[in-house]
Amino acid sequence: MKTTNESPHEWIKIIGLGAIVVLVTTAILLFARIGMQPGTSEVEPALASETPQPYPPPPTEAEEALSAYPPPQPTPEFVATETPEPTLEWVLIGTDEWGIPTTPPPTLGPPVVVTHEPGLIDAVIPLVSPAADARGTLIYFVSSKDGESIAAQGIEMDVESQSLVIPKSISNNIFLQSPWIYPSPNGSRIAIMGSWGVSDVLNTYSGEVIRISSTLPVEIFFNWHPDNVNILVGYGGELFLENIDDKNYVKLVSNAIKGAGGRVGEGAVSADGQKYVYADRGQSGDIMWLVSLNGLETSQVYTGQTDTYSWSPDGQLIAFYADGVGYMVMDADGSHPHQVAELYRPLCYSSSPLWSPNSKILAVVVDTGRGTAFCKGWTEDVFKDTNIYLIEVDSGTSHPLLSDGILGNIDPAWSPDGRYLAFVSNRSGAPEVWVAAIDGSSLQQLTNAGQYVRFPFWRRP
Repeated sequence: MKTTNESPHEWIKIIGLGAIVVLVTTAILLFARIGMQPGTSEVEPALASETPQPYPPPPTEAEEALSAYPPPQPTPEFVATETPEPTLEWVLIGTDEWGIPTTPPPTLGPPVVVTHEPGLIDAVIPLVSPAADARGTLIYFVSSKDGESIAAQGIEMDVESQSLVIPKSISNNIFLQSPWIYPSPNGSRIAIMGSWGVSDVLNTYSGEVIRISSTLPVEIFFNWHPDNVNILVGYGGELFLENIDDKNYVKLVSNAIKGAGGRVGEGAVSADGQKYVYADRGQSGDIMWLVSLNGLETSQVYTGQTDTYSWSPDGQLIAFYADGVGYMVMDADGSHPHQVAELYRPLCYSSSPLWSPNSKILAVVVDTGRGTAFCKGWTEDVFKDTNIYLIEVDSGTSHPLLSDGILGNIDPAWSPDGRYLAFVSNRSGAPEVWVAAIDGSSLQQLTNAGQYVRFPFWRRP
């Protein structure tokens, strides 16, 4: 048998290779540990029973706070209804503070109305019957000689509309030029509208003047509510019912929801305070709407341009002026609109036709010349071609208050019993207050002011 003798050099090679393998392995492990971040440790592999970590890893609390700004906007829930909920509208509260309105947001549908807070003005107002006689205070306004201010004066009247005493002062000077005067139904208060809208309210008993233009959104006066506290006004083309005592208001008709181009042009509240009518002057034409004060009942009652609305004291009829037609009357539910007189009101004339206390006769100012003289304010021009007519609603007949043919008669005011009319006339050479029975008899001049006089009304005792 042949025996092989191994060389010492072969053993040296084997031992050297083993040492190299050990050194390389040690170096690899050392470099792996050096490359790890301080404070970290080897992550043991997840067991099969554990939940694997997600990728990418979940964010830290700081990363979550950063990603949450600005906060995500919630997606509004869509409700399949015929009238979607409107967006909340911000309104001016008081003088210079903006905030969320205190009344509920408007509801959609023609016409657009805002329901008021329950209990705010829900009470039914008692109807007022004619008085037994003409007793009361006849209040009128006198302009200062420079025309910069007006003041209220009053005359006490007896049962037969005779003056009992000389005129007495009702108020101090109110510094407005050429204002329009709107007495409340019982004559206790007067809304005074200057060239920039309703500015003041005068208490005819105390003489106190309340400045409301700085606390309420007022622009155009339409009518008084029968409670003698709230007024119906227009502002920015919208319709408001405003309480002059506590300075709260309710937006009845909103332009923002009706759409561009529409605006409220006229309005009146019913004698019991439960309904109102208003003119919607839209791009497609004028529409008169009849609405319950809570906004739940609405109806379109007339199409065409209309002005100067007035609800009868017995609550049964609504009078208004229709352009191109004349004076019209409809039932309180909006039915049976019909012409009662083809008479022409003066242009710029903003007073409503006056119902007699028994709701049978309308007193209106007529422009026989159909000109623009009445737009001239407190000047002699307003007497040009003007006269007072009485419209008997049941028969549809009309005739001038006075049959003497002398023009220049304006500003009629009913006595509490409806047997007399006070008015302003320049028939004596200057504007003064006169009074006559409704049949034209018993004509007499009541004032001799020597200054410009306008807007009489008869306040009950």
